[in-house]
Amino acid sequence: MDTHEPQQKEAPSAGKLKVENFIQDENIILSGPTPSTTIQSMEPTIVREQDPPKVTPLENLTETPAWIDCPSCNRRAMTRISKEGTTMQTVVGFLLCLCCVCLTCLPCLCGWFENTDIYCTSCGIRIATIPVDGPIQLAPVAARNTK
Repeated sequence: MDTHEPQQKEAPSAGKLKVENFIQDENIILSGPTPSTTIQSMEPTIVREQDPPKVTPLENLTETPAWIDCPSCNRRAMTRISKEGTTMQTVVGFLLCLCCVCLTCLPCLCGWFENTDIYCTSCGIRIATIPVDGPIQLAPVAARNTK
């Protein structure tokens, strides 16, 4: 036989309810801003400036985007890279077509014989070209009319 007796809950008295409500109200008041946090929020915050981007000399540009001082618009900007196939890419594709038609697109898909053009993102002018078979070639800077 189970001798488990149901537990009886005591109803809180009216005096206890008032004290508990008062304590809860105090907690709400205490959870607000305290004088120490108010003083801290009045202090000025120091924001560290970001380091300016390092500029790559035009002669050292590669096939990855870099920060430059554009000689055309005289602004600091990131470069945009564009690759363009040469006529050699077409000739090799044609020769591979003679072996197997499926190999025709291989030079284009693998990026064989592509020149890399480098543009300024600020003004859109071509800055340099990196040919497949040689060193970087800087584009001539057009004279700007300054009035």
